[in-house]
Amino acid sequence: MAVLSEKMDDYLLHRDEIDMVFLGSSQTFRHIDAPRINRLLDEAGIDLTVYNFGVPALTEPEMRYIADFIIENKSPRLKYVVLQNPLRAEGEFSNMMSQRGRFFRAPARAAETWTDVNCYTGTLMGKIKRYRNNAQAMTAEALGLGRLAQLAFPSDDESALKYASGYRDNDGFWPVDEDSNGHVVMRGKNTPMTRKSMDNFLAGKSDYIPDDKASTCRANELLETIGKIRKSGLKPLYFVSPSPKETGHDKAITEAISRADPTLPILDMSSPGRYPELFQPSLWFDHSHMKGNGAKALADLISPALIAHLQTSNIADARIANNDPVVPETP
Repeated sequence: MAVLSEKMDDYLLHRDEIDMVFLGSSQTFRHIDAPRINRLLDEAGIDLTVYNFGVPALTEPEMRYIADFIIENKSPRLKYVVLQNPLRAEGEFSNMMSQRGRFFRAPARAAETWTDVNCYTGTLMGKIKRYRNNAQAMTAEALGLGRLAQLAFPSDDESALKYASGYRDNDGFWPVDEDSNGHVVMRGKNTPMTRKSMDNFLAGKSDYIPDDKASTCRANELLETIGKIRKSGLKPLYFVSPSPKETGHDKAITEAISRADPTLPILDMSSPGRYPELFQPSLWFDHSHMKGNGAKALADLISPALIAHLQTSNIADARIANNDPVVPETP
């Protein structure tokens, strides 16, 4: 399965070296500069190694599948899994008929994909399209016609999503502006981030904010995976990436998650008001992804937040081990 399988193989090669996994879509893949974060943690005296398990075009059922894989193959060293809200449910029939798309629409996993469509946080017309196309794709798989449909409707994504060997030597991270893949280069040319486009995005002109029902549905999807991570003995965190096009959308999902699970640590880097330096057009490759210098700027901001969380978490763990109260009693 494009990129997903390669990333899983890569993880198995390095799992005994990893303490924390960032799991998410291409915004995790392109934005979490794991080598720099590891260096900053080391300089702060934190013995912890981060791995970037970002996968381009990742959907929620795929993320759930990878989370199960990480749990089943965890090493004694692994302690943390940091989840990012992945892409909304796939809408293009040709992508559903890729090898990767077919796997998640086969009878064994179709229910999870259908739940993802139910929890779609886009427009009503977008949801109807996803119901229709996913129903057709699942029917093709159930009838044994999936391979035929795959040949009849070749996926652009399947040919575009290539896993370069260089990623394997970079803790899973690769800057988008150093990627020579033709599909990636074309995206940068077709949708460059200009001052005007950034201003329009931050004004909410391309943002769709889901209502409470849709936001809660999506939050519950994610919290089910977070619950599995907790049950396995790992500690979950939630990461919100800078995303100018979807600031309001991401805020709605984050607030729904926080309401449902107030104890979940959240690394929210998505606020233009709090982190204006991350929303400079010069840091962005296209409308959705930061360049390497943007990922570097994000690493410099997220590392102190990680350090603060880890220090607090370690203090709490020590108190629990000593039967001390996690929150000292007020005199």
